[in-house]
Amino acid sequence: MQLTLFKAEAKNHLGNEQMVASQVQTWLNVMQIPFETNEDKTRFFTEWSLDGKSFKVIINVRVDGWIQITALLIESKDIPAERKLEILEHLMKDNWELDDVTYSMDKDGNIYSENDIPGHSNVETFLTELNAVVYGAKRFFSNFEDIIGIEKPSVLN
Repeated sequence: MQLTLFKAEAKNHLGNEQMVASQVQTWLNVMQIPFETNEDKTRFFTEWSLDGKSFKVIINVRVDGWIQITALLIESKDIPAERKLEILEHLMKDNWELDDVTYSMDKDGNIYSENDIPGHSNVETFLTELNAVVYGAKRFFSNFEDIIGIEKPSVLN
């Protein structure tokens, strides 16, 4: 019974991708956040600044209708192997201490500030989650040299 319910819910979400993407575009326009988009208008690229440098935040509307907001903090190739455990421990402690800030690692070992929200969320929730991703990125970059032990991540322009 539960598997059938899950399949029905998944099928209902599949048609939501374009609707949710349109809503995200409206929210970004209302908040006057400049963005670029991919061809099918389901991925939005924004740029944020910190101390004269910039970093990207990507808002991706997934096929299941969920909104994923990500900022790449450091690529796995830039993480010193001898400090990886210490860095991950630091980020996990920040996950615990900071409201709504989430640090995550993808399958390739790249580290992000990210949040996922359901597509049926409202603009206040979207803004809260977006601000948390930006804050998490700014906090990481501001403390980068102390956390990582090298000067500047390659993702900062």
